[in-house]
Amino acid sequence: MSIIIILKAIDVNDNIVVNLFKKSCHIIIIMTDTRQKYVKLKNYKFINERKEVTKKLLKILKINQNNKTFNNLDLDTNEQIQNNILSLIPEIELYFSTSQWTYHHKDTKKNKPYISIAKSVLKDMGICLFSSSKAIKYNNKFVTCTYYLLDSTIDEYI
Repeated sequence: MSIIIILKAIDVNDNIVVNLFKKSCHIIIIMTDTRQKYVKLKNYKFINERKEVTKKLLKILKINQNNKTFNNLDLDTNEQIQNNILSLIPEIELYFSTSQWTYHHKDTKKNKPYISIAKSVLKDMGICLFSSSKAIKYNNKFVTCTYYLLDSTIDEYI
């Protein structure tokens, strides 16, 4: 069940633009002087496609019934996983509303965008991520390894 909250704003041309920014809403209503246009948000318009992209991402991260964790050290050291995640960007941008994701900030694009994309897709699909960092010895030096544990909501995507 969706709750529609209407916020009215008058623009320069005296057109009324009604925008819905709540996650519980699934339609943006744009009203002009003579007509109404209903635009569905991406999370309701592309339900099946978003699930398929999420399944692909979980497969790349090697998430299954027995393993519901991944860590940044595995992603940092495996270029094939990085490239597979980055290859999903066109599909992700087509089916997800990505303008508010940290991936689109300049600093994140330079530094580990594959982790940001993975976390953002999972969060956008309602999958909770729990993280824990630990210093481990890797190649004779200590590095911080962040482990991500996914909750049981991923069962429908596996």
